[in-house]
Amino acid sequence: MSFWLTHADAFQDALLLDVGANYGECAFMPRYGERQDCIPVEANPTLLPHLERSCAAHPDKTRIHVTSALVGDTEVAEVPFTYSPSWTGGGSACQTKPDGDDMVTVDLQQKTIDQIIKDAGVDTDRTLIFKMDVEGYECKALRGFDTLSTFPRSLGIIEFDTAMVSRSGEKPRAFFESLLVHFTAFRVPKRAEQPLIMASSFAELAKGAPDSDFHCDVVLVSELALLSGEWSIRESS
Repeated sequence: MSFWLTHADAFQDALLLDVGANYGECAFMPRYGERQDCIPVEANPTLLPHLERSCAAHPDKTRIHVTSALVGDTEVAEVPFTYSPSWTGGGSACQTKPDGDDMVTVDLQQKTIDQIIKDAGVDTDRTLIFKMDVEGYECKALRGFDTLSTFPRSLGIIEFDTAMVSRSGEKPRAFFESLLVHFTAFRVPKRAEQPLIMASSFAELAKGAPDSDFHCDVVLVSELALLSGEWSIRESS
């Protein structure tokens, strides 16, 4: 949320993309300027009515484009998605069967980010700010984002969980190395007041992890100057 709020304020010409919006805690927090648009995307079908009501009550609702879809690398009419009707976290297209008595599986439409942006009808010739937390589907979501390279500037924060990435059929090392083609990457430390740690390789990202599987948040920037001064950096050691 801090990353979202800080950079939404810093870039008044931005397109803000919240993939895995949940209740919209980030998406509905700021006020959006006349040259900003926000696209919250959420797969969990039980959350759509809440997102729509929050959007309707937001003073900048005309610049918020709520989208209900599973985000992936291709357009598919039906993809199995497992979630809990009583808990908003943990919904995933990576699980092969429900994990727990209250988990259910439904078929959802899968869309690419490219198509979602096209459907929203928003201008892409501006800064992109994105947040992505889709339970291991991050690699597939970014693979369906060919227009990412057309944005003049981009920065974001994503969840990186090696076990969930592997469950989705992807290789964590290869996924992280693909991010380095477009971005400079930083590991977010556990304590918010500590500076970001540059990770120029998968080994640096994994440094300090207690075992081969690890979980962290990763900040991605196309240019170092995009990071707000509130987000300091230190080299990996």
